[in-house]
Amino acid sequence: MDIGMISRRYAEALLMYAQKRGKDKDVYYEARMVSRVYREYPALRRVMSNLMLTPTKKVEIINACTPEELSDEMGHFLRLLIREKREEFLQEICLSYEKLFREANNWHDVHVITAIPLEEETEQKLKRRLEKYINGTVNLYTKVNPALIGGYAVLWDTYRMDASVASRLKRIEKRLIDTTNN
Repeated sequence: MDIGMISRRYAEALLMYAQKRGKDKDVYYEARMVSRVYREYPALRRVMSNLMLTPTKKVEIINACTPEELSDEMGHFLRLLIREKREEFLQEICLSYEKLFREANNWHDVHVITAIPLEEETEQKLKRRLEKYINGTVNLYTKVNPALIGGYAVLWDTYRMDASVASRLKRIEKRLIDTTNN
């Protein structure tokens, strides 16, 4: 059984269903929330695979684990998964849905790591520049890591741009070691 293929097919079906109802964006945020809950509570996978629990109870458990009640679209989809005995793939399906939604809407999750917190104005300016560069919508996530010393690192999709002081120092150190060894 190919988990990737199964999760992608169900995610595609969910995306088409949500798009027809004009709820694809709402379902996107719910899919993110559900996949985050699975990361935070690894035991949830075992609970959802428990044959002793009724389908209704399983939906109640997922709803109880999320900060907000799930939409009708996500609720219907959960019941379908449970009826088809595919609830064990819920996290992978949600992750696939997120990816498909971002591709369909040209959304990009961009992570910016800085040595000190960015000011709101700087963050918005950076977001606008990235959206222009990427030619799409940017969801900007910032993180502070003092180990960078200064500068920043930007990560999105398969790209990584590291302009931190720490990485420059490492490159200088490597060149010095290489020169002394030759």
